[in-house]
Amino acid sequence: MNPFTSLKPQPKIHNMVRISHMTAAFAATLLTWTNAHPGEHIDPVADQREADLNKLIAARGAQKLEKCSTSPKARALQQRAIARRAASVNALKPVSKRSVDEIKKYEQVKHNFTGSLSQHSSLDKLFAKDTSSILMPEEILGPYWISGETMRKNCTEGQPGIPMTFELQFIDVNTCEPVPGLWIDVWSANATGDYSGIDDRLDTTYLRGVQISDEDGVTTFNSLVPGHYSGRATHTHVLVHGNVTTFANGTYTSGITRHVGQLYYDEGLRAAVEAVAPYITNTIPE
Repeated sequence: MNPFTSLKPQPKIHNMVRISHMTAAFAATLLTWTNAHPGEHIDPVADQREADLNKLIAARGAQKLEKCSTSPKARALQQRAIARRAASVNALKPVSKRSVDEIKKYEQVKHNFTGSLSQHSSLDKLFAKDTSSILMPEEILGPYWISGETMRKNCTEGQPGIPMTFELQFIDVNTCEPVPGLWIDVWSANATGDYSGIDDRLDTTYLRGVQISDEDGVTTFNSLVPGHYSGRATHTHVLVHGNVTTFANGTYTSGITRHVGQLYYDEGLRAAVEAVAPYITNTIPE
């Protein structure tokens, strides 16, 4: 079991959500940890036993996380998170300015939303919601991980698609302390379902990157909303390394894999994304 058991995908929210450029607004319900993968052997008895164990682990972790949420340390972390996310959104606004035509098109679309947010909403309302998720025992790594990827925040490399900024925060629920110094490796398919670094794309590195968690246990990535490929729900891979050794040439080697998992996306969001270019050109069967 991992010594840290809380992955906190922190939201960055514009006052209006639109498809042409979005910041990740993940909730805990979007981070469902599963073990399904194309070609994997299915054993119903073993799967049920594993599911029961995962439920027990999640319940115990949730109890610990609840205790952490009311601690002075947690409140201080939350206040820093509010300031950090607000600064991030303010920095992104000039990048995602809307033209008059875009605004007119947006206003013609029906948007279902429970509650109210606006440009005048308080920072606490926008950014203070706790969307924690208990990490489950490791998922399958999958066939597309590549070791020694580039240390960087921006992973897009000019790939077409909907820009997405997402933040991950790691908390040790046994101590209620953030976990700094973790090497967080992320990778995903592009809009048409292709991964970099494999097959006829061996010399490409798009949508892959590594960041080190800071003193608040936080890493931030600029990526794209991923496209689908056959046999899997749309997802972004997350691999957490510990005891990493770095070398003078900028490469590194991982001593311990601390967690393997994926971030999954709300079906409504995914369907909206898949309906626009370039995602609509993805010909891979779902």
